[in-house]
Amino acid sequence: SVRSQREMFEYQIGLERAELAEYPEEEQAEIALIYQARGLSEAEAKRLAQTVMADPQRALDTLAREELGLDPDSLSSPWSAAFYSFLAFAIGAALNTAFVIAELIFGYAANSLALISDAVHNLSDVIALLLAWGAAWLSQKQPTQRHTYGYRRASILAALFNAGLLLVAVGGIVVEAVDRLAEPAPVAGLTVILVAALGVVINGGTALLFMRGRHGDLNI
Repeated sequence: SVRSQREMFEYQIGLERAELAEYPEEEQAEIALIYQARGLSEAEAKRLAQTVMADPQRALDTLAREELGLDPDSLSSPWSAAFYSFLAFAIGAALNTAFVIAELIFGYAANSLALISDAVHNLSDVIALLLAWGAAWLSQKQPTQRHTYGYRRASILAALFNAGLLLVAVGGIVVEAVDRLAEPAPVAGLTVILVAALGVVINGGTALLFMRGRHGDLNI
């Protein structure tokens, strides 16, 4: 969820801030090594690291980005992060739902088990997206006297359900594939290629939408 990811980032950056205050010389040496890895000479790297350490916030940002792989700027606007998450889920679910319908239509028309199987797989992706969306919303709810940890475990339960759903889909595909082996049927190859190419574009685009949230949610 947006909140749990934000808290994780803040915790890691907090640890880095404490290390900067307690071990400034070691942290300066780490920054120098980062610049050396970028191609600067040892002397230039040390001089630049000393300049960076003169500004504690700049030093923290540098270590967060280069050592931890975090973007401190992403913590500045939780509302924009929440809006981005909502938009990503909405676009991802809509694109994959439309593609499922297209694959089923063209799969039956082309007599292609591959397209029909992928349609079932993509349908499970749509359900997974909706479950993850709902779990992300639930995880934002405040703890209560009965649910003292809030609803953050909803994301884990959604991930478990998604895994089970994939197993069921795979089982159905295996059964149909065995039947096709017993009774082979001609397939419209060109249709399969074109629809599959469209699927690569849609799945790639959907994956890019969720790259920002991949570290903070099991479903993503």
